[in-house]
Amino acid sequence: MRKSGCAGVVAGIVVASWLVSGPASAHRTCFYQNGYDDGCAGAPSDGNYITPDFFSYAKQSGQGDYYSAPSIPSTHPPPWNVAGVDYPVGYRTSKELLDPATGPLPTGCNYSATGSPAGGAIVICSGASDLKLNGWDFSLHNCTVLDIKSNVTGTITIKNSKFVNGSNCSVTNGYLVMVENPAAANFKFEHNFVDGLAQQYPTSLMGLIVPFVQGRLTVQYNAFLHAPARPITSIDQGPLFIAYNYWEGWVYQPSDGHGEVMINYLGDNKFQPSITYSFNTALEPNDVCANCGTSVWYPTGGGRNTTIESVHVDHNTSIVNLNNGQVTVAAASAETSYNTYGSVSFHKNFMDPMGSYECFTTTSNPTYVNPPKFTGNVNMLNGNAVTDFGKCP
Repeated sequence: MRKSGCAGVVAGIVVASWLVSGPASAHRTCFYQNGYDDGCAGAPSDGNYITPDFFSYAKQSGQGDYYSAPSIPSTHPPPWNVAGVDYPVGYRTSKELLDPATGPLPTGCNYSATGSPAGGAIVICSGASDLKLNGWDFSLHNCTVLDIKSNVTGTITIKNSKFVNGSNCSVTNGYLVMVENPAAANFKFEHNFVDGLAQQYPTSLMGLIVPFVQGRLTVQYNAFLHAPARPITSIDQGPLFIAYNYWEGWVYQPSDGHGEVMINYLGDNKFQPSITYSFNTALEPNDVCANCGTSVWYPTGGGRNTTIESVHVDHNTSIVNLNNGQVTVAAASAETSYNTYGSVSFHKNFMDPMGSYECFTTTSNPTYVNPPKFTGNVNMLNGNAVTDFGKCP
């Protein structure tokens, strides 16, 4: 299985060196042309991360062939281009990343060699409007912390940048990126590469990125790897749109807490208009924490008596492995809990539930104004349709 730091660069694209039998240019980007809005057309060809042999590499618990329908084996079950598999995600390799120590950083942002929670490098952004950080290497200086203060307004955009955990970020409840609460801003995190290096830096973080904002939160075309906790911990009452991302490995030890790729701690007695998880790819490897994961997709407000008007979980691919025969994630796809939901739709999600108890789960007595809809969801191990909460058919 993949280990941290064992990737190679072929034709400007980061690939796992033992997965690729030929040059990356031989990989058929956007091969599937079936009318799906799968994000491939909008992905730059020089994104830095791709795992073309995902559907063989990901079966780390000894799974056999996948199936696109019962008794019909498939080497690529979803009939669309899969993020991080059929097209690259992450930062563009055609542009050299900038050192935050030498800048020049955007107005309102300043670099200091000291001042992070661990006493090392930090970039602090304060008082800016419509802050844009494009093309930065925050992996430098043993991980440069990015701290955006709550007085930043407008839209915060972070894109085409690299974040890798290191000794300067690896502190209890630490983070690589923080937007402090409560920033009256939208947040866009696009085309970035984020690696928590959980095996090398096991100290439990609050999250790899921690955006506490009040507006719309958009996360797309990123690679999130090896998170020593959840990849994203947020507080946001605006719409959440999470699409075209590749996620691999989160929650490696019990101190990391219950894990999912993202949790939004909206809190009690709040309102959120919508949560969307669309065309994402997720893999829980066989070295993550046993019985520590909740679900892969977790569309909830993280509190009680909160209303979420609409939830759409569609066209996601998730593979969950066992850890020495023990379950690693409770639900291989999505979980709803606590809240009042106006509408919930689970549509065409493909899942390998080998390391899960259920495919979809519902807990803590949520209220559904309208019955949840399940359409086109597939258990990749046997091709069976998944039509309800509970054990996988």
